[in-house]
Amino acid sequence: MEMVVRAGADAVGFVVNVADSPRNLPLEKARDLIDRMPNDVDSVAVTVLDQFQKIEEIYRKLNPSFIQLHGVPLGLNCREKLPNLRLVVAVNATSSNPVEEARAQSEFADALLADTYGVGTRGGTGRTHNWNLSRKIRDAIHPVPMILAGGLTPENVARAAIAVRPYGVDVSTGVESRPGIKDPVKTAEFVRKAKGVKL
Repeated sequence: MEMVVRAGADAVGFVVNVADSPRNLPLEKARDLIDRMPNDVDSVAVTVLDQFQKIEEIYRKLNPSFIQLHGVPLGLNCREKLPNLRLVVAVNATSSNPVEEARAQSEFADALLADTYGVGTRGGTGRTHNWNLSRKIRDAIHPVPMILAGGLTPENVARAAIAVRPYGVDVSTGVESRPGIKDPVKTAEFVRKAKGVKL
């Protein structure tokens, strides 16, 4: 976490309650890391919507700046039970109708994350998708912020940001030396390249 903050990231994600992810953290470990976050860097609890009680537990125990939810059914308003929840909803940019899906999800979200899903996965594939389509998603949900994810690396993040003009970019696999382990050089280079884009 400290390495990512030193690199200049505006937000740091903590994967919780995702047992099949190599980045998964126990809630206690995530809470310890979030408690040590600087005030000017957002903490994001990243999880999948399995049981709503688990989302309530994450919200209560971690008190993150945001919860980023993958696998949210269309039309579900997670903030009905948690009105103060600041929510990022992930959408599959490779679905059959991602623009309409994003538009529907944006009604109940503070921001949308456009990601590349795979067979049996809800993001985190490390694969890019059609950035022209991401731009359409961004335009369709405006003024709700869109965060671009999916296969971003230090080598392509500037091109992606110029093509899509997202509110922000999200990276994990693209700056890892091996699954779950962030490379400090790649991370610093990614942040530098992303923040160097003038839109």
